[in-house]
Amino acid sequence: MRVELKMVLDGQDDLVVAGEAANGADAVEAALELQPDLVLMDIRMPVLDGVEATANTSWPSQPPSGTTAPRASPSPDP
Repeated sequence: MRVELKMVLDGQDDLVVAGEAANGADAVEAALELQPDLVLMDIRMPVLDGVEATANTSWPSQPPSGTTAPRASPSPDP
């Protein structure tokens, strides 16, 4: 499934797959190292599932609790 999802995402002009991991522990390590804008994790992964991996990760670039990150607005038509 990971290979197929990577193929779909790599086919998009505005997305770049920065990394991938076979288990939750490796996913946490890669996410902390790569600091991606978006992380997709499977709920069922060996070593550490996606829910635990997300809960046990401190994201240094995350805004402080209680703040809202700005949203991107659609660009006006040319």
